[in-house]
Amino acid sequence: MKKKIFLSTIISLALLLSVAAGSYAATKMTLIVNGSVAKVDPILIKGVTYVPLRAAAELLGAEVGYTKKTNTVTVDSYSFNAAETVLEINEYGGQDLAIVEEAGETTAGVSFTQIDGIEADSANIEMIFELLVGFGADYSMVIYESYEGDEYVEIGTISILTNDYIDYLNGDISETELSDKWIITGFEE
Repeated sequence: MKKKIFLSTIISLALLLSVAAGSYAATKMTLIVNGSVAKVDPILIKGVTYVPLRAAAELLGAEVGYTKKTNTVTVDSYSFNAAETVLEINEYGGQDLAIVEEAGETTAGVSFTQIDGIEADSANIEMIFELLVGFGADYSMVIYESYEGDEYVEIGTISILTNDYIDYLNGDISETELSDKWIITGFEE
């Protein structure tokens, strides 16, 4: 009798485990984001679906980064609209956006007509650089000029590797480190 109970218990346990395994196998999931199938399988734990962050973020067009110094993961999603960005650049005084390719490198640049002098204009110029980042060029540049009589006269240019400016915006480099990366021409003392 004890053998029958023991054997029944073992068979019942085996059946229960096989049903549970079948249920687990039946919950295989597929992640689809905006019509694209992810190359990873989501997992379901206690009613919560988990997916690798990078896989989901990249399918949404976002960039995933990691800063070792601060042990920080960043997800940046840019819904970039070139026309709106040009209008914003114009609001800060930037004009004549041009994206130029030379020797395999691209530069996104605008002209900026002096308003109150370089020190006073620096806040507007900084905002323009933040907006130029969205164009994805290798370099970002502002041509600083004045309007004298009936013509524009170039005072100088300010440019930077766009990735260096992105590192600054993301907090990966300090303002002091950034100051060494600017490429400045003209601006006679």
